[in-house]
Amino acid sequence: MLGDLFEGSLRVDPTAATPDELARPPHPVPTCKGVVAFADADDRCISMLTAANIRRTAAHRLFAETTDQPHRRPEIAPLVRAIYYQCCHNDFATALKYLHAARALWPDSWQSMVSLPKTWFVRIDLSAEWPNFSLAEKPVFSASRRAFGPFPTRKAASRYITALQTAFALCKRPDLVDSPQKAAACPYLQMGTCPAPCVGRISRQEYRGRIENAVEAAAGRPGAIADDLRRRMLHLAADRQFEQADLIKKRLQALDVLREKDYLWTHDLAEFAILHIDRWARSPSPDGKKRKLPACAGYLILPGRIHLLDPFTPANAPQLVDALGSILDRESQATVPDLTTQNLALLSYFCYRNNPPGLWLDCSTDSGGYKLPKAAIIAARSEDLWKRKTEA
Repeated sequence: MLGDLFEGSLRVDPTAATPDELARPPHPVPTCKGVVAFADADDRCISMLTAANIRRTAAHRLFAETTDQPHRRPEIAPLVRAIYYQCCHNDFATALKYLHAARALWPDSWQSMVSLPKTWFVRIDLSAEWPNFSLAEKPVFSASRRAFGPFPTRKAASRYITALQTAFALCKRPDLVDSPQKAAACPYLQMGTCPAPCVGRISRQEYRGRIENAVEAAAGRPGAIADDLRRRMLHLAADRQFEQADLIKKRLQALDVLREKDYLWTHDLAEFAILHIDRWARSPSPDGKKRKLPACAGYLILPGRIHLLDPFTPANAPQLVDALGSILDRESQATVPDLTTQNLALLSYFCYRNNPPGLWLDCSTDSGGYKLPKAAIIAARSEDLWKRKTEA
């Protein structure tokens, strides 16, 4: 199995070899970023690690001098008889490879080995009698169920729901809507901050209209709704209806919450698509010269699958955009499998950092379908990735 999971390997006996063995031709262990696994004589995986330098990490684990100081990691050198490795060249590729290999090697216990952040989602069942937004750890998909995310924290997801309820004046206790007697004690009804469908102040049809607008805003399209609210606020202010204008102002402020940094990557998951680009191994020059050209790799992250795009140079950015469009055309109606939570947890681990590595482009759908980035922008920003590395 290990031979199928990794691109290269080296048979080695650390008890009878030296670190120089790892650099010996014809198959030296590479010095790139990636994943390294250590196997015993029966080719069973003993340990697997991510590495900034595969050869250095392997040498440290197998040939480090013993000391009297206690070690946090167990001594594996006496058991190791093979090293398996996979060059990944960037952080996202390394984390993705580690995740895939762990799932394959330890299908029943891989979660204990992979530190993925906990993901949170907001979902709504439009087939319910009184639909409402709720917090969830896992998205559920069907013809009538919509899921939104990902969110960096539970608090951010809860705040998203509150913002939607405020912006569209939604009921915060839908469980009481069909129980007018119980609803009489609802604090939101008593404070007058609720549309009060429980006592008939708003019809079911009108309330459904509010829900539909809220779903549009939750999917990342609040612009037209905000413009309409702004016009209404100005009209009320011109008519000196300041109290009503102030209520709409508060709804606009709630809509502004949806544009905050915590929700930069939040979308309807049925329309979700993120393109990640980062450095890759340098590519041979097409003119046959010894110099090599800076190359990058692309990853199209969909809720149910992560597509690895062919490495490209900035000059080949148009081919990347064509490949991206072909995948999105095929995937536009695809169902979302069980890997959604894991894939989006991996994305959240990188995207919600203060300085995420590489380049991240939002390709999620809007009113005109998936958004394809321009090849010229990809080419320029890909070159910038290498420029920043050189300057560093």
